Amino acid sequence: FLFCCVIAGSPISFAGEMVAVPFDSEDWTLAGGRVVDHLDRMALAGGATLAGVSFENGTIEVDLAVTGATSYPGIDFRIQDSGDGESIYLRPHRIERYGDGVQYGPKFNNVSCWQLYNGDGFTAGVDLPAGEWLTLKLEVRGDRARVYLGDGERPILSIDDLKRERAAGAIGVRGPADGSAFFSNFRYTLDPPAEFDMAPWRNSSPGIITGWEVSDPLGRDELASKQLPSAEAVGSLSWQAVEPELSGLINISRHVARTGRMPDAVLVRTTIAAEEATVRPLDLGYSDHASVFLNGDLLFTGRSAYRERDPSFLGIVGYHDTVYLPLTKGENELVVKVTEVFGGWGMMARWGDAVHLAGGVEKMWSTPADFQIPESVAWDSKREVFY
Repeated sequence: FLFCCVIAGSPISFAGEMVAVPFDSEDWTLAGGRVVDHLDRMALAGGATLAGVSFENGTIEVDLAVTGATSYPGIDFRIQDSGDGESIYLRPHRIERYGDGVQYGPKFNNVSCWQLYNGDGFTAGVDLPAGEWLTLKLEVRGDRARVYLGDGERPILSIDDLKRERAAGAIGVRGPADGSAFFSNFRYTLDPPAEFDMAPWRNSSPGIITGWEVSDPLGRDELASKQLPSAEAVGSLSWQAVEPELSGLINISRHVARTGRMPDAVLVRTTIAAEEATVRPLDLGYSDHASVFLNGDLLFTGRSAYRERDPSFLGIVGYHDTVYLPLTKGENELVVKVTEVFGGWGMMARWGDAVHLAGGVEKMWSTPADFQIPESVAWDSKREVFY
């Protein structure tokens, strides 16, 4: 038997049956989208959300056709009432030169965090020919997802760590209405897909710094300042404790909402205890701008926004800068002012002289002569990890 019910007018599937929802259905809420004819099919140009579906696990399929022009068509899922949720999308205009033709981008506080999540498990290369229909398929189970394109049996992207907390939400498609991408033949099921293979082991980055606090957004008069706000202004801010991800990343967008379209800035602070006065390297990543203060003194200012370093620069966060901290004996206050323009608000910090030993033990690297590697420990130079 085929079981199907209707919730708020939308068909819901059971037992793995795919439910097709044509784009001329009243169940769709269009977001700048329009229904057109394209390549002998009824198609949608633009974005739309499907009403009445509560999707946590399952499979979503939609046929996609692109022209090769700049475009970001994809699938949104687990969409919350605030508009936050998960998404995967394609970049047809970058497939010939870059390895990020498919992107996973979670959305926190109405900020798409694509600059914060890049590389294995977040982006991948893809072959996406123009002018033909290809099936884009998304499988979601728990905190993992797989993306397929065309008739391929192997996923073009495996996401082993969906960044948002697991919560059911709406589903839909995203894309421009300018005729650069089209959707057709949308279908879905709420039945969980087959079990995923065991996820790869994820080590924490050696030397990541913990114990951070993040402030409220600063006032507009503080955005361009090269100094910390006054003690009175800092004291009036609200602070929340945050812990970094395994990479060391603090996704500020997860904790603090933007105040508008103009840039926003927060302070991120922690305390570093030093047994004696010393200088230590701090590896730093940020999106989009950062200023580093140690015990109130400005040590570094960097800019890493989209296209700010060169015309092809995306502003992807990573450990691209190093600051040398002159620590005094005792407690030292490290404060980073992080300013966001768009694409993901975050920072990451780790000690540049830290390495991992077997058993998860961290040791600080000073010089090869000072650091003797145990004979039982092997060095994997590719992963920069001791075993």
